[in-house]
Amino acid sequence: MIGEPRGGYPRKDERRRRLLLLLLLLLIPFALGGLAVEWLGGGAPKVCSQGTPSVSAGISPLPSVSAIQSVGGVEATPIPTPTPTPIASAVGSGNGGAQVGGANFRITGGVGNLVPGVTTAIGLTLTNPNNVPIFVTSLTVGIAADSTPPGCISASNVQLTQSNASSADPIAVPAGGSVTLTSAPRAPQIMLLNLPGVNQDVCKNKSFALTYGGSAHS
Repeated sequence: MIGEPRGGYPRKDERRRRLLLLLLLLLIPFALGGLAVEWLGGGAPKVCSQGTPSVSAGISPLPSVSAIQSVGGVEATPIPTPTPTPIASAVGSGNGGAQVGGANFRITGGVGNLVPGVTTAIGLTLTNPNNVPIFVTSLTVGIAADSTPPGCISASNVQLTQSNASSADPIAVPAGGSVTLTSAPRAPQIMLLNLPGVNQDVCKNKSFALTYGGSAHS
């Protein structure tokens, strides 16, 4: 071409080589650092990291394992069995014939915290004032017809179970000593009946008078 200086084409080639070399120098750090540069539609480069993503410090840790077992996806907690509420008590005293030519032996005791439907032993103490041992062959417990304060009829609300003391299986009481009966079948038992469908609120906080009797021999 007219007016084109000599040596023009070599100069353009040299500039191109320099530009390519500069681009290679710019891309080498990205390749060594595990980074890729993506050009989208001529816009700004999008840098994608190939390393392991770090965990944000703001993420809450996993909850610890609960001591409550999960049943069917619903947390289940044990429900305690309700304890029946005591509503009445029974007290009494009495004397039994020792049949040994001396003083009669004495019977004392009682029971509290009667619960509907629960049989409870009546703790009895047998006291022998004689100077010889005695053998109690029978024990009997009676109950007043009504409570104190009145309102709870014993015939329909209370059940008594007598002691198993007998001539064949007597209870020995030492001379001048005593024996306390704390459990069945030696001790008599009492139960405040649980009557389904019957309102027994009248028996709450009531007390029953008990009477004791018995016989013994030396």
